[in-house]
Amino acid sequence: MRKEQHDFRSRLDRLARLYGLTERQKQIVQLSLEGHHNASIARQLDLSIGGVKNHKLRIYDKLDITSERELLPAFLMSL
Repeated sequence: MRKEQHDFRSRLDRLARLYGLTERQKQIVQLSLEGHHNASIARQLDLSIGGVKNHKLRIYDKLDITSERELLPAFLMSL
């Protein structure tokens, strides 16, 4: 595994611990940060698009943000 991938995963794990994200929520955050849209995330995780949206709303609530646009800054601030 490349160092950048390891750093990303370590930071994602830290974010998940800090905010109490579930494993599924962590997967959705990862895919979102990698630039995947809801339909792509749904396909990869075998969820409905509505299911992805519901997970994202719960993630936003835990991170105290209101949109996906705020996800990267929240990720970076948790470091």
